[in-house]
Amino acid sequence: MKTPPACTFDNENGKHEYRIGGSVVSSVTQIVGDVLPGFKADPWYLERGRAVHECYAFLARSEKFECDKVCEPYVEAWHKWRDAVQPRFISIERRVYSVKYRFAGTMDLLARINDTAVIVDYKSSLDARIIWQLAGYAIALEEEGGIKVDHGYGVQLSEDEKFKSTPLLELKRAKREFLSMLTVHNLRTRLGINTKKEQE
Repeated sequence: MKTPPACTFDNENGKHEYRIGGSVVSSVTQIVGDVLPGFKADPWYLERGRAVHECYAFLARSEKFECDKVCEPYVEAWHKWRDAVQPRFISIERRVYSVKYRFAGTMDLLARINDTAVIVDYKSSLDARIIWQLAGYAIALEEEGGIKVDHGYGVQLSEDEKFKSTPLLELKRAKREFLSMLTVHNLRTRLGINTKKEQE
């Protein structure tokens, strides 16, 4: 059996590029953000977002780390979410990719919540686009890892040390819709008219 090409991630000098078999591919958030643009985030908030995501990964792995004061409220909110929901962690900060559809991304968390396998995405704010982001990860996870997941869950962790979450989201239709978004994104890219790519 032929070995599938590897997926690599280049974050040097702010590139934030995924490559499959050496070729650059779009990320899940770039695809969704191109078709359904949101607000452009300030670089400071993007950097804070990356920092708190690293904290969440350390916490899920029960690893010790030094927490910057800026991140402390988000860490406290994460603890409150974990205590309330009692997730069973399966996979943390996992890079997933689709050779078939040529896209990639990094999934925050795969967990079991109330006996249901769920893809979890942490956010500083929630909006309707999250369902298609989760769907993209689910498509790639099934192809790359052979793990089928049909449910997702968004968690907003805030600087007031509180959390809120989406309902449990059914991803079957959203997976089909994500692939439609991918078709539009690829066409826009080919024509050179896609919006400025959002960072994942």
